[in-house]
Amino acid sequence: MKRQNESGQSIVEAVLLMFVFLIIATLVSSQLKENGIAARLIQTPWEKLDNMIRYGTWTTENPEEHHPAHSEKHSTSIPN
Repeated sequence: MKRQNESGQSIVEAVLLMFVFLIIATLVSSQLKENGIAARLIQTPWEKLDNMIRYGTWTTENPEEHHPAHSEKHSTSIPN
């Protein structure tokens, strides 16, 4: 026969587990913010993608130099 207080025990255990997971998530997120890990995970790939969007190159060093507008050789497919 199931006792009356056993159903309350599972609720208390569930609340304690949620509290522990909340504390762990808070600690991990604060460490990510303090160390700048999250920013580096996002910033580095975004710089490469941004350079491809703006200048048409994947390089991160002087991407402006690789833009087609800075090339001395221009050609067009429109006949004269």
